[in-house]
Amino acid sequence: MASVLTKNGSLSGRYRYDVLNSVLQVLPADVAAACASQLTLSATAGVPQSMTISSSYAATFAGIQMNGKFTAVTPFNPTFKTSVATTTFTYVVDGWDHFGDPIQEVGAKTSTTLSGARCWRVFSAIKSIVITRTDAVGGTPTVDCGSDCTTVTDATAANTVWVRPLPFKLASANYIVGTQLVSAGEWTVPGSFAVNQIKAASGGVGTPSAADTPYTVNNPYGWTPNRLAREGLTTYLSNVWTPAAGDTPVFRTFWTNQVLDAT
Repeated sequence: MASVLTKNGSLSGRYRYDVLNSVLQVLPADVAAACASQLTLSATAGVPQSMTISSSYAATFAGIQMNGKFTAVTPFNPTFKTSVATTTFTYVVDGWDHFGDPIQEVGAKTSTTLSGARCWRVFSAIKSIVITRTDAVGGTPTVDCGSDCTTVTDATAANTVWVRPLPFKLASANYIVGTQLVSAGEWTVPGSFAVNQIKAASGGVGTPSAADTPYTVNNPYGWTPNRLAREGLTTYLSNVWTPAAGDTPVFRTFWTNQVLDAT
């Protein structure tokens, strides 16, 4: 939550301005293996395997690996891409969120039709990623961990989403209006989107009744818009965001002015 000293002290004017006017964010580029080296899974289920984060300097469009840690250029929710869509697994990601606080996310890829999954928490840096296979199909498929938005896209799944950071934590997603594309950069904008167009946030002002409805794709632990808002997060549909490596679309998330009373 916002510091009471900042909100009510000498910086209160700046605090109120920042809260009311949001901030510009850059969407991370698609880099499938940004966070760690590709992992070859065990042929049998139930074997925890650690993904290797480089100890030497290794940079991509999405961030750097160095000293066994990954640091993001801009905070994002990591994605997992499998070479075989039927592969399922659990994951444990340890690192720091966009507020700089240490966090751990435990999640799973449960879909057997999508080739990827995405974390429900946003990370600014990652120190470890552990994958445990759960299917019994056999073989040795591979898994990448990065910022590959397109791997979790499914036009038929309305709740296939990207998670994005807010500058504060909220008790309810109902204060959030949506996301606006400010500049496409080198990105080719799809027909379902347009510069300055507003895309409503899940469970936000436009759909308040959905704030406690769990997302339906790769969500075994029941994340909802309200749960995300309490962690300083919101979502939008990923099937309108498919930037290639190096593209830099700029966007902003905005909210109602009542958010001043909720932070």
